[in-house]
Amino acid sequence: MQHYESSISTLADCKAIADLGSNTFHLLVGRFRDGKKETILHRKEAVGIGLNGMALKLILPDALERAIKTLQDFAEDLDKLGISPAEVDVFATSAFRNALNAEEVLEEIKHRTGFCPQIISGEEEASLIFFGVMGSGAIFQDETSLIVDIGGGSVEFILCDGINPVWKQSFENGGLRLMEQFHQVDPIPENSLTDLKTHALDALQPLWEKISSLKNIQIIGCSGSFDTLVDMRNASVGLNKTSAENQALHSLSRAEFMDLYGALSPLSHEERLAFPGMIPLRAGMMVVAMALIHLLLEKSGADTIRVSTYSLKEGALFKHFSNA
Repeated sequence: MQHYESSISTLADCKAIADLGSNTFHLLVGRFRDGKKETILHRKEAVGIGLNGMALKLILPDALERAIKTLQDFAEDLDKLGISPAEVDVFATSAFRNALNAEEVLEEIKHRTGFCPQIISGEEEASLIFFGVMGSGAIFQDETSLIVDIGGGSVEFILCDGINPVWKQSFENGGLRLMEQFHQVDPIPENSLTDLKTHALDALQPLWEKISSLKNIQIIGCSGSFDTLVDMRNASVGLNKTSAENQALHSLSRAEFMDLYGALSPLSHEERLAFPGMIPLRAGMMVVAMALIHLLLEKSGADTIRVSTYSLKEGALFKHFSNA
């Protein structure tokens, strides 16, 4: 899935970023100018680098081959723009930082594709996500907000007092991990959702402690599953099929979320694929991601979800041009 948005002649002051997520790989070529993102190329592909290997703490051979093929395709797109893979800032996240064979996997990627991924810590990942959400305009000065990014391997939380981040933490409880643990039967059984909630209440205890005494918290979801929520909501009210990524900021009411959660949870994978607005690469982990979001709404008392389509890759881009 790719799109070009600007003339190739404007490439002189652009930067290329690759985000190697545990579920999805992204390639972004663009810049920030006058506080606004300008995109030359954006491509995303469902790779599942962490698929079936999370519990083993390994990147499996079939997952590595999918990654190699996707990065070779990315390299072909970059070649058309005159950009070498070696010039790209490549961020590898949860599946890589937890894999026992990460070093040999990275060497294979470098040898066969020319890309040079760097594994970033959960804290570094959260920081880049914050920069991305800040660039979208989703963080308001006069409120307390909780930024949430549900990836395949990890989930990041950043608590903000106005525009200042006051606490951030990454937890290895992303959608693919939760799917491997709790969504083994399709449709997901009710007792599995209960087990997932019990697990999250324990695993995310530092988060619950941070927000327990706070009131009027604004939830800001970014990228991935949150984009898909907006697409499904738009489809449910008859809006034109336009990807949520075409604008930086959206809003979803608690009632809209609950309607979607109630409709999607009882469905099989094939039925989820056919659900209006569903993006195929999200169909597998969407139910467990929504179960986590439901718990966040319950614990925070938030009435709305503000959705930023900017996340790690935009944060890296924003940070690059802020330091330029």
